[in-house]
Amino acid sequence: MLAVNPTPIDAGQYQFSITLQSPDESCDRHADWWEVLTEEGDLITRQLLDSPHRFEKPFVTEAMLTVDLAQTLIVRAHFSSDLDGNENNDIVFKYPNQAMQGSITKGFQSVRIPPRFAARVERQDPQPGVCKDKPA
Repeated sequence: MLAVNPTPIDAGQYQFSITLQSPDESCDRHADWWEVLTEEGDLITRQLLDSPHRFEKPFVTEAMLTVDLAQTLIVRAHFSSDLDGNENNDIVFKYPNQAMQGSITKGFQSVRIPPRFAARVERQDPQPGVCKDKPA
């Protein structure tokens, strides 16, 4: 997660432009969503990514969101496979410990969060469908 840039659209509505740097290689290893959470770890919204961005590094994705100006948000990415390549372990980390935290009024800054922060939301809907690998 490199940047979060909200642009006002309407009263309380913002277009969130998210810049992601991802080690996308194929459908087996790519950023499959990014999400917005409250400080407490409650899921506000999730933007699904249905294909790897092998040739777009970094890449930008956008979504509309309704939030309060001063509400503190955490924006983070999720990956389709374990970031450490340890899929055979009991513990799989698909969320990096780097995220962006801030608000519309104060802006967003890079922060470190615990790897299992708000892990419970990982199984919440929406979930990604079948990945569509882009041709080389």
